[in-house]
Amino acid sequence: MVAVTTSSNIESTSFVLAKTSSVDAAYSDPDLLIREYFFSSSEQRTDSRSVVAQHIKGIKTVLAVLSWGASGKARDGFDGAVNLLAETSDLEVLSSACRAAETYYPQMHANPSTKVFSERFLEILTKAIACAYKINANQRLGLLAQILVLVNNRVTAASLIDALVIISDESDVNLVKDLLKRFTNSPDQYISDYALEALQEIDQGEG
Repeated sequence: MVAVTTSSNIESTSFVLAKTSSVDAAYSDPDLLIREYFFSSSEQRTDSRSVVAQHIKGIKTVLAVLSWGASGKARDGFDGAVNLLAETSDLEVLSSACRAAETYYPQMHANPSTKVFSERFLEILTKAIACAYKINANQRLGLLAQILVLVNNRVTAASLIDALVIISDESDVNLVKDLLKRFTNSPDQYISDYALEALQEIDQGEG
């Protein structure tokens, strides 16, 4: 499982980090850099976020960020992961995360031991895509449309609806509305109503 493998990789860095006091050593190893980011204060995260984001390249590093955010092992890890991924200027970083989600999310969600983790994982990715201001909004909207097929419960549906509202004022609003309308017929009345409220909010913003 991705979550188990990635968590193991993260945990294995603790011994290495304890043995080094060199800032250069941390910055040469993205895993150590990300670990330092999640164990730093909110103020320190804000100061270092743009630098750390530049080191998020391969899928292993992306999954490490998502795992830290979803695992609950770091204080305010959810927001920390969203803010860090949203700082990327590399579309491929988010695209690779979407591909990984397509592969592993169904498996993780079907397993009771990783179900909650998988939902947080997808929530973080969804919100980060919506907020990744350095990437073209319509490209980000395409990624959100890609995630739509994975949505299978109230938590992830509400997260995607929120993301579509966030991105609606800078992307193709008609496509945003089309995606939202898919939720209006949801058998979950809460999600159906939530989607209708989102559409109304967008319409009011256009008025």
